[in-house]
Amino acid sequence: MKREENLGTEQPSVLLIRDINRNRFGAYLSHTLKISEKCYGSGETFVFKFDGDKMASSEDEAVKPEANVDASAEEKEEVRDSNKENKDKANDSAFDDENDSSNTSCSEDVEAAEVKNPQIFKWTGHKDNSFIFGTPSSLRVGLDHGSDAIFVDEMLSHGRSQECGIFNSPSLTPTSDFEAETVELWTFIH
Repeated sequence: MKREENLGTEQPSVLLIRDINRNRFGAYLSHTLKISEKCYGSGETFVFKFDGDKMASSEDEAVKPEANVDASAEEKEEVRDSNKENKDKANDSAFDDENDSSNTSCSEDVEAAEVKNPQIFKWTGHKDNSFIFGTPSSLRVGLDHGSDAIFVDEMLSHGRSQECGIFNSPSLTPTSDFEAETVELWTFIH
């Protein structure tokens, strides 16, 4: 984690994570991320995930149902051709280095995809106020006696999400450990 000296510590941020299994989750942070010797933040901090954990991939959204049996042969052929084109487009990776212009971010995916039942886990009033903790080697949100709602390593590539009493949240991913595909931090500056 790098220091951001120019931003005030009172600026809220949103942390968005998409893992390699396309699970999307994150946190609203009451304060800007910083390297600190102790936990900081307030009860405005919360964590979230999108129900079903996985959002529909572009391939799932792009494929139309096959034409019904009553459709003409021409209509059936049009649907097949359209499905083939859409499948080919969906198979092109959005993160392919050869096609930088098509890169998408977590926030774009969330905006573009159908978001089903986001689950938000707010502060429970838990007496331990360990909301945010940043060190040179990790980022942690919701520290609860050895269990973190979100833990991400210094390379922003691996992490863990566990049940957390501070937010009364389950693990935000189907398995506790995850490999991050995309990590974004959006800071609100006023």
